[in-house]
Amino acid sequence: MRPEVEYSPVGEGLGMREYWLYACMRKIALVAAHCVALGFTALIGVLSRPGTSLFSWHPLCMSLG
Repeated sequence: MRPEVEYSPVGEGLGMREYWLYACMRKIALVAAHCVALGFTALIGVLSRPGTSLFSWHPLCMSLG
């Protein structure tokens, strides 16, 4: 007896290769997220001017955390 819908192994197992566009977009998103996080930390570090007072370290430490 033949099934009505043909079996497709896509999405099963660890050996499945991802669609190339999906893999590329995921890598781009990863790099973009890290750049935004580092840029935000650098911006807060510049704007808070650490060392001018004791509290000026608070925004920098919070952005690092």
